[in-house]
Amino acid sequence: MARHEYVQWVSLRARCWSPTCLAFKISCLLHSCHPVASSLLRKLSRRANSFWTQLAYFVLVSAVGYWALKLCEPKSSSYKPRDLDVFFTSVSATTVSSMSTMEMEAFSHSQLVIMTLLMLFGGEVFTSMVGLHLSRYRSAGRDCHKVNSATSDHSDKNIELKPPPLYQVNGADTFESDPEMKGTPLKTAPCGDGLVKYRAAKHLSYVVLGYLIIVHAAGSTLLFVYISLVPTAKKVLSDKGLAVQTFSVFMTVSTFANCGFVPMNENMLAFKHHPGLLWLLLPQVLLGNTLYPRVSGWHSGSLSG
Repeated sequence: MARHEYVQWVSLRARCWSPTCLAFKISCLLHSCHPVASSLLRKLSRRANSFWTQLAYFVLVSAVGYWALKLCEPKSSSYKPRDLDVFFTSVSATTVSSMSTMEMEAFSHSQLVIMTLLMLFGGEVFTSMVGLHLSRYRSAGRDCHKVNSATSDHSDKNIELKPPPLYQVNGADTFESDPEMKGTPLKTAPCGDGLVKYRAAKHLSYVVLGYLIIVHAAGSTLLFVYISLVPTAKKVLSDKGLAVQTFSVFMTVSTFANCGFVPMNENMLAFKHHPGLLWLLLPQVLLGNTLYPRVSGWHSGSLSG
């Protein structure tokens, strides 16, 4: 190989492995995988039974939580909990049952973070958001099935009718056919009742996501500010070896999910002289699983009205 050709080859390889080129390749790969993932979700949501889907979801989350809790060391290295106790705690946190055969102060910081995630993923608000996303794919998959059935019913021996490619109109959720066959084909969009259900599920899923984020962010921030400004409350956590940030997020998620886990053995008895903290937790109890069905029902009624 001549020196000039070798320099060109090295330059070409350098350009191919540059950050810009790599980012472009990754984006293309993710874009190509998105239709496959969407099709798989539509098939699963259309064929899976609701009971078995939820059972598989909770079993999977509990198993992953048990594995993660086992990987993390407890706060005391001399304390070795049984596997059954760890698995029971994982299932209890996922199903927001607030039962544990272990002392809450035995959990380390990393284990408290894992329990926080388990309570979040098992709460009714989060699971309903997941259900709304699955219902979107279910309605889209049902409409695609109707289009394919209509196409096959009108096909003749030597004639095969296919629906024209659909194209997005000005970045909206509606699609129309392109008579000149220009542009990039997109997936078949829901139509009729399916389109209404698709848009309603999409809108509600975003509303639930915003509701979840706002309540958790506001609740954690208020608890953090209160404990930071009240020295006696902060001293309670420092005596227990708990970080203020971890306690604030843990308590917000546990209260919002109506789980009742508290990372202290005496539960909330340690804060009986801090009514301000109790008043901050009360709205989170109401806004969580208790009033969420009413709030979502009111919002759905306002949309239909």
